[in-house]
Amino acid sequence: MINLVKQCWHWFKTKLDAALARCGAAWACTRAWYQLLSPARASLFASALVPLLFIFIPQGLDTVRQTVSPAPNHGGEWWYFSRQAWFMLFGLAVAGLASWAWTRFLLNCRFGPPPADGPDEATLEKWKRRVRCTCGSLPSFGMAVAFLRLGHVPGNEGRRWWLVGLAAAIALGLYFFFEVARRVHHRVWHHAELATEKPRAYAAWSEVEFLTRGVICVAVIISILIGAALTRWPVELGQTFGSPAVLLLAVATWINLGSLVIYWGHRYRVPIFTLLIGWLLACSYFNDSHDIRTLPKQPGAPRAADITDALNDWYDATTALYPNAHGTNRPLYLVAAAGGGVRAAYWTGIVLGELEDRAREQGTSFAAHTFALSGVSGGALGEVTFAALRAHVVTNNYRATAGRLLDDDFLAALVAKLAFADLLQLVLPFPVRRFDRARALEDAWAAAWRKELKMNVLEETLADLYAQTNADQIRPPHLLLNGTCVETGQRIITRDLEIEPRVWRNGHLVDDGDFLDTLSAARELSNAPIRLSTAAHQSARFTYFSPAGRFPDGTHVVDGGYFENSGATTLMNLLTVIEQHMALTNNVAKWSNVKPVIVLIDNDPIRNPSPKVRPVRFMSETLSPVLALLHTRDARGSYASQEALDYGPRVFEFHLYERPPSTDDQGQARVPVELPLGWSLSGAAIKEMEYQLSTSFYWPSFATNSLTGEVTTLMNAATNPLTVSNLITTLPGK
Repeated sequence: MINLVKQCWHWFKTKLDAALARCGAAWACTRAWYQLLSPARASLFASALVPLLFIFIPQGLDTVRQTVSPAPNHGGEWWYFSRQAWFMLFGLAVAGLASWAWTRFLLNCRFGPPPADGPDEATLEKWKRRVRCTCGSLPSFGMAVAFLRLGHVPGNEGRRWWLVGLAAAIALGLYFFFEVARRVHHRVWHHAELATEKPRAYAAWSEVEFLTRGVICVAVIISILIGAALTRWPVELGQTFGSPAVLLLAVATWINLGSLVIYWGHRYRVPIFTLLIGWLLACSYFNDSHDIRTLPKQPGAPRAADITDALNDWYDATTALYPNAHGTNRPLYLVAAAGGGVRAAYWTGIVLGELEDRAREQGTSFAAHTFALSGVSGGALGEVTFAALRAHVVTNNYRATAGRLLDDDFLAALVAKLAFADLLQLVLPFPVRRFDRARALEDAWAAAWRKELKMNVLEETLADLYAQTNADQIRPPHLLLNGTCVETGQRIITRDLEIEPRVWRNGHLVDDGDFLDTLSAARELSNAPIRLSTAAHQSARFTYFSPAGRFPDGTHVVDGGYFENSGATTLMNLLTVIEQHMALTNNVAKWSNVKPVIVLIDNDPIRNPSPKVRPVRFMSETLSPVLALLHTRDARGSYASQEALDYGPRVFEFHLYERPPSTDDQGQARVPVELPLGWSLSGAAIKEMEYQLSTSFYWPSFATNSLTGEVTTLMNAATNPLTVSNLITTLPGK
C-alpha cells in the first residue's frame, strides 16, 4: 500500500513538474515576445481607440453618422461630401501614417541584446510586419466598419458606401506605401539588401531610412500645428473640422507623444511612464485650471428677487395681459427638464418652443404663464436657450429657432481643448486658464447665437436677462439650474431668485429658508456675476468630458445628475413654497383661481420590452458599492418624477421612445436611430426627435402570462402632440 502511494506521488510530482516547466517556458516566451513587440504599444493602444470609440460607443457612432447625414448647422458640401467628411478622411490618413511609421521605427530599434528565449529572426520579422500592419490599418478599417454599422441612411446611402470605400482605400494605400512601394523602390535602385525582409536594427536616429524618418517628422509637425491651432481657436476650427476629425487628429497626437516617451524610456533605460505618473500626481495639487468664470461686479446691479415678490410680479403681469374669463382657472406652469447632454438640450428646447408657438397661435403665451424652469445638465441648457429667446427674440417659430441654436457640433470644441491644451495642462505645475476645456464648451454654445441670430446673448449675465423685458413686456421664466457639490453631495442651484436653504439639525430648524438642504451658487461665488453660458454649464459638468468647476474657496461643482437627473426635486421644493404663498390669509382671494401645473420633460428613450435587470456576477463584492452609487443617480431621478406625478391630474409629461425597426413610405427598411448622450447630434438624430414631437405613433410592449407563459403584444400610443394640445387648452386667451 505504501509503495502504491509512493508511486502515485511520484507520478503526480512528475506531471506537476512537467506542467510547471511548460508554464515557465510559456511565460518566458511571452515575456520575450512582449520585450520585442512592446515598443509599439502606444501605436497599438491609440489605434485601437478608433474602432472602440466609433463602433461600440453610441456618441462616437453618432459622430460618424454626422459625416453622412450632417445636421443643418454642421457645414456645407465640398465636392459631394460635407467638409467634416473630408477632414475625417484627412484625420484617418494622419493617424495611419503616424501609427505605421512609429511602429516600423520602434520595432526595429536596437534597445539591447535580444532575449535568449526569443523567436528566430524570420519569425520575428513576420510578426513585426503583422503588428505594424495592424497598427497602421486599425484606424481606417475601424472607421469603415463604423460606416457599415450605421445601416441604411435614407437619402445618403450612396455617400455612406463611398465613405466605406474611401476609408478602406486609405488603409490599403498606407499598406502599399509602407510595405510594397518601399520594396519596389529599393529593387529599382538596386538596394538588394533593403529590398529583402531581412531584419534591420537602428542604433541611432540617423540610421533610420529616409522614408520612415520623413513620415515621423511630418506627423509630429502636423500634430504640433493642429494642436496649437485648436488651442487658439477651438470653436471655429473644431466645428470646421468636425468631431470625428478632431478625435482622429488627437489619436495621431497621442501616438506621437506615447511613442516618443517609449523611445526615450527604452533608449536611456529610464522608467519615464512611472516618473510621469508621479509628476502628474504632484502637479494635480497646483494646476487646477477649471475655475468658474466670473465677470467684474457691476456697481448698482440689482439683487436677486425674493420668491414671493417674483410670484406677485408674475401674477400682476400675466393678469394684465391675459385676463381670465369669469370662473376659469389660471395655470402657473413649473417645468422640470431632465439631463442627457445635447439630446436633452435639443429635446427640451423644441418642446418648450412648440408649446410657445402653439400658444401664440391661440393668442396667448405659454412662457408668460411659466413661472420657473428647473433643469439638469442638457435640460438646463435647453431651458436657458428658451428663456433667452423669450427675453431677446420675438419670433413666430420658437421651436425652429431653438433647434438651430442647439443642433451644432459642440463636442468638437470640447474635444479640441481636451485632447491638446488640457492634456498639456496635466504636466504643468501651474494653472493656465486658457487651457480649460470648460470654456471651450461654453464658448461653443455662445457662438451658435452669434452665428444664427448675430447676438451675444449667452455672454450676458443672469441679471441682464431679467433686467429687461421683451416686446410683450413679459420677463422670461425664472431659472433653477441644478448642480452637485463634490465635497458635500448637496444640490448647488444657480438661479436668478433669492433662495435660502432650510436645514434641520438634531431635530431643530437651523436655517429657516425656502429649499431643503441646498447650496446657493451665487453665495459660493460671493455674488459675482456669471455669463448665461457659465450658468448653464454649472448644471452640465458631466465628468470627465467636462471638468468639475472650482469655486473660489476650492470646492467644486459637477453635473446635477449626480444628485438626481430629473430636476423634479427642486421643482417640488418650489411648489411647496408657492402653495405656502397662495395659502397666506391676504393672498387666498387673489390667488384662488391660480392652479400650479407641472410639466416634466424626459429624454431617456423608453424601451420596449423594458431591459431586464442584470445581476452583477463579475467581481460583485468589489463592484457592488460603485455600481450602487452610479445607479442611484437614475433611481433618485425616477423617484422625484414619480413624486411629481403624485401631484394629480395637473401634470404633463413629454417622452422620447425607442421606435422599433419599420419601413418607410417607399418600403425601405428604417434603421432605428439611437439618440446618444454627448454634445453633438447627427441629422438623423435630429429628425427622429422632430418626428416624435410632431407625430403620434404606436410602439409595442410585451406582456407574459405568469401562469400559461403566453406572450401578448400590446400597442401603446406615443402622444407628444396630444400632450401639447391638451396643455395649450389650459391657457387663457388675451
